[in-house]
Amino acid sequence: MSSKKLKNAEADMLTHIGIRGLYDYLQGRSLPLMISLFLLLLFYPLFEDPANELPSWPARILFSIIPIIGVLSLHPRRWSLYFVLGLGAVVFVMEWLPFGMLEKRPNAVVWIESITAIVFFSFCTVLIIRSVFIRNDLKDHPVYGGITAYLLMGMTFAIIYSLINEFDDSAFHVHDALVREDMLPWGDLLYFSFATLTTLGYGDVTPLNSFARALSVLEAVAGVLYVAVLISQLILSPSLRDQLRK
Repeated sequence: MSSKKLKNAEADMLTHIGIRGLYDYLQGRSLPLMISLFLLLLFYPLFEDPANELPSWPARILFSIIPIIGVLSLHPRRWSLYFVLGLGAVVFVMEWLPFGMLEKRPNAVVWIESITAIVFFSFCTVLIIRSVFIRNDLKDHPVYGGITAYLLMGMTFAIIYSLINEFDDSAFHVHDALVREDMLPWGDLLYFSFATLTTLGYGDVTPLNSFARALSVLEAVAGVLYVAVLISQLILSPSLRDQLRK
């Protein structure tokens, strides 16, 4: 074998080892997914708001990172892995297809992307909650898993609200000082979702659609109960948790 081919083979091997090592490290860890969700919450509204005169593509990248990290981080069974991988791929592709750049996307595209994203984030939430409360098999601290599941809940409800708002532009009432465009941007719905999940309730965005109002009540109740159950789970000793599971 020539020296050039040998060097190429060594480079391919190192690349494979590096990717495989990163994959093995990320599996079963919720911290990377938690960090990516926090970055989305912090920076997505900044890049989406036209008043800041910033490009919108960084916001799209932030949203696209979550499915990738979600697939790499979760450590489900084989069928679950394929299911998450398929959903994450659809979310990523739909976000970057050409019509994703259009101001008004076809209804079919909105339905496919939104429903796929809702199922993806919901499934990831269930997997992490199962790991924290039942299996206790996360490689990092269960607090990271609990926070990650909480953030995923807020993300999931925000996507549901955006789907409602897409087909009923009067589903939400916005305070006059916040009105910037005809269609409520997803960043504002993300803000409303977490304000509801944490029962903060500033009142600057309020649901008018009956389905949106019902969902906001459900989200507020889920947010309060989840925090209470998570705290009680974390303060229990590991041995007592194992006894309660039995």
